[in-house]
Amino acid sequence: MVAMIDTEEVDDYTVICKQKNGVHRCIVANSCDVSLFLAWLSNGKSPVVLSVWVRIIDSGPGLKSQVEIKAHNRGLVGIWAFRAGNGIVGLVTVGQDSVKLWRMDETVSGVVTLTSKVEIHEWRTAVQSADVTNDGKCICLVTIDSMFYEIILGDEGPVVMTHDFGVMEAWHVRIAKTKTNYITTAFSGFLKEIDLNGKIARQEPFQYAKSVGALSFGNGNKRLAISTFEGVLHIIDAKTLKSETTIEAHSKRIRALAFLPGEDDILTGSDDKTIKLHSVSGERPKVERVYCGHRSPVLSLAIDERADGTRFASSSLDGQVVSKHFKRTVKT
Repeated sequence: MVAMIDTEEVDDYTVICKQKNGVHRCIVANSCDVSLFLAWLSNGKSPVVLSVWVRIIDSGPGLKSQVEIKAHNRGLVGIWAFRAGNGIVGLVTVGQDSVKLWRMDETVSGVVTLTSKVEIHEWRTAVQSADVTNDGKCICLVTIDSMFYEIILGDEGPVVMTHDFGVMEAWHVRIAKTKTNYITTAFSGFLKEIDLNGKIARQEPFQYAKSVGALSFGNGNKRLAISTFEGVLHIIDAKTLKSETTIEAHSKRIRALAFLPGEDDILTGSDDKTIKLHSVSGERPKVERVYCGHRSPVLSLAIDERADGTRFASSSLDGQVVSKHFKRTVKT
């Protein structure tokens, strides 16, 4: 899973300003264990989720830790960052126990604080997959009993809608960048597109649905990437849900996917401890670069779009965080 931040501010987003403060504020810990997910922030800092902890890390030299806070009582499923109006930075954290909306503030001296604004927990079982729109207003999640929850955050508070598509008929979830539909995988062997009314708009057969490891939409919503436990990468046309190409990308499970701006290139992170940059345009997809350095399985990737996709961060099972810069080839 990868969290990215929109390049534009959301001027009408007022939830993180109006809601009463929660119980968590700048709780600092000395150590954390496993890093899971990354999200780039608008102020050049990258928050890293470590088990039930959120750590704000300065993305400059040395990746210096700014603040740590215990976000949830159970493990994290993901973290997403967005920019609201007036320069406010918001975070959405999804744990197995609940969903929380945070406001991040930074003083003139550089002290960072996280304040919990909203907490939602209306499901009976643990969350296994989640996604959040770039403006932070819509949250979708799937629990281990295959229930699908759509959460809309408005000025008056959250609205939770529940959808039941059947046992094992919702397993993963990703929100299209157009914010008009969602994609989920079903053990019956289908990719399913869900509309904003919670109805199945269409479905296409996908024989690898039971072994899907990760999903990711491109920023232009042209392509959908699907990885499997076997290390295979499938590039899907987002409009038709038909396969464009299939790549034997890694020797082990792919857990992290991230399209670069333009959707012609994609990063994959795997249990084989490597990250690969693939070119998926043209008749023959190819590996452009291979990045090493992690000592354990790669769990997350995040693209810094403010750098035009020339910088990314990755995290692995042992808590290691790596930031890399690279020069993109101009395709003609």
